[in-house]
Order: sequence, then structure tokens, then C-alpha cells
Amino acid sequence: MDFGKIAATFVNLDTKEAVRIWRHTRRHPAEGEDMITFYEKLPDDEIFRIQRVNVDLKPCDLPGPPVEIQICENCGEDITDSRHVVKDGKILCKACAGGSYYTVLE
Repeated sequence: MDFGKIAATFVNLDTKEAVRIWRHTRRHPAEGEDMITFYEKLPDDEIFRIQRVNVDLKPCDLPGPPVEIQICENCGEDITDSRHVVKDGKILCKACAGGSYYTVLE
């Protein structure tokens, strides 16, 4: 999920236990210093932070075939796994509902 942060969350699908890991350090190699050597010397707890978290996963969020497919009433494209929007009583993809990350050029 894109929140504009650089982090990773790992969920054990059997136990539902989850951890979130993110880069904590603001230190960077000096100009010309080897990046791999620099980070190898830093202790893990200086580079990363780890939190135990709860992630509310729905069946639509899990890997595998789609659980649900809707058809956008405007463009006709498939919309999988509850990512559709209902606007003015119409089932729409996010792009047709006004939330597109792209602009069609044709």
C-alpha cells in the first residue's frame, strides 16, 4: 500500500502476526565511500526500526485469484477485489471516478 513511505510489512497468513520494518538512519556514506561497506558497519538497530503491528487483511487483499470482479460502467474495464467506487449509483473504476494517476492522451 502506497503511503509515500519506504517500509515493508510482513504478515504470517497462518498466525496473523505481522511486523513492519522501516529505515531509521539518516546517515549516509561520505562522498566516494563504498555504500555496501558503510552500511555493513552500522548495527541493524541503527539502520532499521521494527514494530509488531496488526494488519486487517480482507480476503480481497490476499494473494491468489480475484475474489470479486466488477465492470466499470464508464470504461468497461475489469475492477478486481473491491477496488471499485460507487458514484451516483454507478460502479466505476477509480480512474473514471476522478482518482486516476494517469491522463489518457488519445
